[in-house]
Amino acid sequence: MTNANSAARGLLIYGMILPLALVVGYLMATPTDMASAGAVGLLLLALSTPLLLKFHQLILFLSWNMGVTIFVLPGSPSLWILMAFGSLIIYVGQRALDREKRFISAPSLFWPILFLAVVVIVTANLSGGFGMRVLGSGLVGGKRYLTMLAAIAGYFAMLGCRIPPGKAKFFTKLFFLGAFTYVFSSLIPYGPKELYPLALFFPVSGMEASAVDQLGAPAGFSGSIARFSSLMFAAEGALCYLLARYGIRNLLDGSRPWRFGLVLVCLALGALGGFRSFILLMLWAFLLVFLFEGLLKTRYTGILLLGLILVASLLLPFTRYLPLSLQRSLSVLPLDIDPMVKYDAEYSNEWRVKMWTAVLPEIPRYFWLGKGLSIDMQELELTAELEQRYMVSSQDAAILAGDYHSGPLTVIIPFGIWGVLAWLWLITAGMRALYLNYRYGEPDLKHTNTLIFAFFVAKTLLFIIVFGNFYADLPQFLGLLGFSVSLNHGIRSAYRVSETATEKTLEMESVGEPVSAV
Repeated sequence: MTNANSAARGLLIYGMILPLALVVGYLMATPTDMASAGAVGLLLLALSTPLLLKFHQLILFLSWNMGVTIFVLPGSPSLWILMAFGSLIIYVGQRALDREKRFISAPSLFWPILFLAVVVIVTANLSGGFGMRVLGSGLVGGKRYLTMLAAIAGYFAMLGCRIPPGKAKFFTKLFFLGAFTYVFSSLIPYGPKELYPLALFFPVSGMEASAVDQLGAPAGFSGSIARFSSLMFAAEGALCYLLARYGIRNLLDGSRPWRFGLVLVCLALGALGGFRSFILLMLWAFLLVFLFEGLLKTRYTGILLLGLILVASLLLPFTRYLPLSLQRSLSVLPLDIDPMVKYDAEYSNEWRVKMWTAVLPEIPRYFWLGKGLSIDMQELELTAELEQRYMVSSQDAAILAGDYHSGPLTVIIPFGIWGVLAWLWLITAGMRALYLNYRYGEPDLKHTNTLIFAFFVAKTLLFIIVFGNFYADLPQFLGLLGFSVSLNHGIRSAYRVSETATEKTLEMESVGEPVSAV
C-alpha cells in the first residue's frame, strides 16, 4: 500500500512539474518580452514564498548592500528593493495575525522619515508623476522615486526585526559583506564569454565596460581614466565590516598583523576604483572611529603614525608606476602623480564648478515646488544626440538628468525647501539616535555602534562637501539607521542602561552572586 501511495504521489508531482517546465521553457524562449519576464518572475516568487516567509528579514539585511538585480522582472529592480517592500508586507501581515509582534519603537526617527515620504510622494504627483519607461510612460525617473520609497519601506521592515544579541556578529557580517557581490560586476568583463550571462544578475556599469577597452591602450593614452565603481563598493563594505568587527584598537594589535594587512589590501582595491571620494570617505571614517574609541592620547596614535610613515615611504617612490585609476584616487593627496591623471582630476573639478554655476540660479525657481525626478524621454534623447554633435555641453545633459554632482543640489532642486527640511531633520535625528546607541549601547555592540555612527557622520560630510546624490544615497543612510535600531532594539538612553543594570543586579542577587560583579 505504501509503494502504491508513493508511486501515485510521484506521478502527481511529475504531472504538475512537466507542464510547468514546458510553460517556463516557452516563456524563456523570449526573455526580453515584458510579459514573459513578468510571468517568470511571478512564478519564481510563488515557488520561493515559503522561504521568504521564514527568512525574509535575514535576506533583507543580506541584500541591502548587494549589487544583485532580478532581471526577469520589468525594469530589472535590485534585489534589496524587492525585499524592502516584500519584507514590510510580510511583517504587516504577520502583525495582523499575531498581536505580540510589534515594530521597534523609534519615534524620533519615525516622524522625519514619514515627512520625507510625504515630500517624495507629493513632489512626484505635482511634477509629472511616477513615470517609468518600462511601463510605457513617456517620462523616465520613476525608478528613482521607487528607490527612495523602497529605502523608507526597508527601514520600517528592519524595525520589525529584533536581532538577538547572540546573532549580532552574524547579522553585521551579512549587512556589510553583502557588498562583496560587487566584485563579480568588476570581474565579469575580464572573464571568458561563458561568464557574460552572469551580468544579468550582477550588472556591469559603463565604467567597467570602458575599462576593458582601455586594457591595450598605449603609453600616453589621453582618454578618460578607467574607473571601477563596483570594486569601490565591495572594498567599502569589507572595510566597514573590519571596523565593526574588530575596531581600530584590535586592528592595530601587533599580535595579529594580518588584520591590518587586510585593511591595506581593501584600501588598495577600493582605490583601484579611481574615485577620490572613496579615499576621503574612508579616511574620515577611520579618523572618527579612532576618536570615538578614545585612542587619541594612547600608544595607538604612535603606532598608527608609524604605520602611515612606513606605508608612505614604500609608496611615494613608486606613485607614478601605480595603475592610473589608483593614482586618480590618490590625487586628492599631495603626491607626485602622472600628468595625465592630474589633468583628468583637475578637469573633473572644473567641470563640476561649471555645472554648479549653471544650476545655482535655478534654486529660486524650484524653492517651493521642486523640479522632481521625472525626465521627458524625448528631451533626454535629443540632448544626448546634441551632446554627441557638440551642440550642447555635457553639463547640460547632466543637468537634464538631475546629476548635479552635489548632494545639497540634488535635494533642493528636485524637492525644494520641503526636501531640505526633511533631509536636515532626518540627518539631525539620525545622528542623535546613532550617538545614543554608540554612547549607551551594550558593550558587546561597542565596535559595531562606533562604526555605524562614525560612518554615518563621514557619509554626511562627503554628501555635503564633496559628492552626493539624494535618491542614490538615501538607502545607505536609512540602512545604517534601520540596522542600528534593529541591533540595539531601539534607541538607547542613560535611563535604559540603568534600568538594564538594575535588572542584572536583581538577577545576580537571586542566584547568590555578589552585586559588585555588575
